[in-house]
Amino acid sequence: MAEKKIAVVPDVPLGPWFGEIYDLVLTDRRFLLCFVEKFTTKTRPHYESGRNLEIYDKESFDVLASRDNSISVPYSNVQRIQMKKALVEKPAWYYLIVHHRDSEGKKSKLKIMINSPQEQGQLEYAIEVRTMIERALPTSILQNAEWPF
Repeated sequence: MAEKKIAVVPDVPLGPWFGEIYDLVLTDRRFLLCFVEKFTTKTRPHYESGRNLEIYDKESFDVLASRDNSISVPYSNVQRIQMKKALVEKPAWYYLIVHHRDSEGKKSKLKIMINSPQEQGQLEYAIEVRTMIERALPTSILQNAEWPF
């Protein structure tokens, strides 16, 4: 059976210093981070980017995963997920932390910034992303998930 896209969270900076911007594609089998651009002071905020996300409906997920700087984490390698509120008052964005084993079996984690479009509040957007994740991930992973709300 072909892999199915569940949701796309566009333009998420990836830590620890959030120097690169990715699109987070949630399929029925994996987290797929597709490289968009390096972050600079001239980088467009995602709510102004106007990029077309239809590529994720047309392109094979294996092809997307094989592109330079793409990151693919099968759900079978995910050990735990957490969403945490950043330690700032306003705007209070959130991080999605994916604890997993890499292709060599070593423990690793991805720290992904969940940052709302301007027209939407941070908490509301984080809840929306959580809902997307809950639709995509197996219940065995969700049982140990940590959410701040």
